[in-house]
Amino acid sequence: MINKEKLCEAEVRKNLVLAEIGEPLTLPLATLNRSCKFKEEWNRIQKEWNGKNEVCKYCGSGFKSKHNTKYCSTECRKKTYYMRHKVYREQPKIKKMISDRYKIYSQQPEIRARKKAYRERKKLKEIDNER
Repeated sequence: MINKEKLCEAEVRKNLVLAEIGEPLTLPLATLNRSCKFKEEWNRIQKEWNGKNEVCKYCGSGFKSKHNTKYCSTECRKKTYYMRHKVYREQPKIKKMISDRYKIYSQQPEIRARKKAYRERKKLKEIDNER
């Protein structure tokens, strides 16, 4: 698009600065849009201020995003992570692997001794609390 009206570049720059800080423009927006540089910068500023309307992947609520985020909040992001992790852990193959590892771990002599000592301490505390 060629600047047919020969808008003064200084005037275009001045209005860009005014648009950036949120002040009223000195020329009508329709006139300024005829300048390629102004139109590109105006679109960039509007995108930066308003962001995109996104939908949260977890809760489905709409929100404005200035960055490429998929979730409306940190809580939704964390919940999604935990849900994916839970689905993974509940797969039969993974569940069996986890239980086998735990069985091997819990049969080690040091671990058995530590658990036994813990249970005895717990029993002693219960006896003390009854007194």
